[in-house]
Amino acid sequence: MKKLLTLFSAVIMATGIAATAHAITLKFDDILTPGGLAGNSGFTYNGYVFSTNTDVIDLSNPDVSDGGPVAVSPNNALMNLNYGTIAITKENGGAFNFADTWLRIYGGPFENIAGSVTGITGTTPGTPQAITGISSSTGWTDITANLTGVNEVDITIFDFDSSQINFLLDNITLTDVTGTGGGSPVPEPSTMVLLGAGLVGFAAWRKRKQSAR
Repeated sequence: MKKLLTLFSAVIMATGIAATAHAITLKFDDILTPGGLAGNSGFTYNGYVFSTNTDVIDLSNPDVSDGGPVAVSPNNALMNLNYGTIAITKENGGAFNFADTWLRIYGGPFENIAGSVTGITGTTPGTPQAITGISSSTGWTDITANLTGVNEVDITIFDFDSSQINFLLDNITLTDVTGTGGGSPVPEPSTMVLLGAGLVGFAAWRKRKQSAR
C-alpha cells in the first residue's frame, strides 16, 4: 500500500512538471528584425500563427516609440496593423488555452485615455467563449482571459465611437492542450482522481487476497 501511494505521488508530481512545461509566455524580444513580418500568410512564432495584419514593433527604439510606451518584456511588442483584429492559431492546428496578456492602446488621442473596450473571443468546435466589455486603463493593462480549449483567439479594441483602433500586446501566456507541436497532452485533474482511486482499490484487493492465504 505504501509503495502504491508513493507511486501515485510520483505520478502527480510528474504530471505537474509536464503541465508547467506546456505553458509558454510570448515576449517577442528574440525577434531580431521587428517590422515587415506581416504578409499574405502572417507569421509564425514559437509554434503559434499570427494573422496577416499583425507585426512586431521595437519599443526600445526612440524613432519607433516616439517617446511613447515601452514594452513589458522589455523591448518588443505585438501590434495590429490598420486597426484590425489580431487572430492567433496553432501552427499545426489543434486546441490551446489563452490565459493572459498585457495590452495597451497605441497612438492617437485615446492612447492615454481609459475606457476603450477590449473584445477577446476564443473559437471552439462547440460554443464560442467571449470576454467583452473589458475597459482598458491608461498604459499597459494585464488582462486575464482564461479561454480554454480554443482553436483560435481574436482580439479587437474599440474606441468610444465603436471604431477599431491600434493596440499592442505583450507577454501573451498560452498553453498547449492537444500535444501537437509540443509534446503530449496534459491530463485533466479528473484523470488523476480516477488513477488514484484505481491504485487504492488495487491495494485493497491485494491486501484481502494476501489475508485469505
